[in-house]
Amino acid sequence: PVTVQRRLPGAPPGVQGARATSASSSGTASVSSGRRTAQTTLGGAVRGVATALQVRGQNTAHPLLDREMASTWIWPTNREQRDYQFNIISRALYQNTLVCLPTGLGKTFIAAVVMYNLYRWMPRGHVVFLAPTRPLVTQQIMACYRVMGIPQEDTVEITGSMKKDKRVKAWNSKRMIFATPQIMWNDMKRCIVPMEDITCIVIDEAHRAQGEFQYVSIVR
Repeated sequence: PVTVQRRLPGAPPGVQGARATSASSSGTASVSSGRRTAQTTLGGAVRGVATALQVRGQNTAHPLLDREMASTWIWPTNREQRDYQFNIISRALYQNTLVCLPTGLGKTFIAAVVMYNLYRWMPRGHVVFLAPTRPLVTQQIMACYRVMGIPQEDTVEITGSMKKDKRVKAWNSKRMIFATPQIMWNDMKRCIVPMEDITCIVIDEAHRAQGEFQYVSIVR
């Protein structure tokens, strides 16, 4: 296993950095035992411990994929490692995944790690986070930033109050997009969403994806 200590670009105060985890091509995830290394926080105020992890990822051939970047994925060391989160993330990076966990067990954490890594792996791709209400959208922007230090200059919240030309620019120039499903569906119908460049859609409150709710229309 190869462990690389990294500082997250634009990381907020208290975010310690990240662990880069090597990937290969066999299709299962495993944690190596007995390999631990000290991790120093930004500013050195707090110290943590990072475990060396080896991930065997699945073979991928997405046209936007940067294979060199995709040889590693980043796990944040500002949080305690929980095996169930690691296992879910290592699968969600390679396949569609429905995550069902009780409140407080880290669904947003899982989403943020997956989003950040797909953002790295596909430098021309767009990652979309959908939440059913605007207050939830705003809340999740900050939650994802606190977890992974997702670059704010590449992040946008698209709202119905934005004029069409500004929404067109946001969809095409920003790579981390947060919106309600109503906004995305309306813009899809107006043909201003670059669907061919969207590499990941995270759906918050996924139990709402029933009937004619916009989540269903978007995924279809």
